[in-house]
Amino acid sequence: MKKLTVLLLCLALLTLAACGDAPAPAATEAPAAPVQEATPEPAPETEAPVETAPSVEEIKAKILEMQGEDVQALIDWLGEPLSRDYASSCLITGGQDGELVYDGFTVYTLVDADGNETIYDVE
Repeated sequence: MKKLTVLLLCLALLTLAACGDAPAPAATEAPAAPVQEATPEPAPETEAPVETAPSVEEIKAKILEMQGEDVQALIDWLGEPLSRDYASSCLITGGQDGELVYDGFTVYTLVDADGNETIYDVE
């Protein structure tokens, strides 16, 4: 008899719930958290431009501007080359010609008799 009464009460509740505007949450479910709309943050008045990596041509142009400078300035800017190669120089007596190979280009250097290495050219 108790089971029949409980069953009838459940049916009555379901009938009443079906007539409402919004479905009622089940007794075992936690109430849904209120949905908060995301408010967009105002953009700063001056946005910093997005920096992109320079192209190989832009790097080469910058290296040409650095001709005659110490090679350490180049390494500080670009990092270590993929490889280095040196041979006796035909431009400086007692010096060496250097090739610093980077990804996409090669920097040519001159090492004088005192060991000072400067940027000569780029290809």
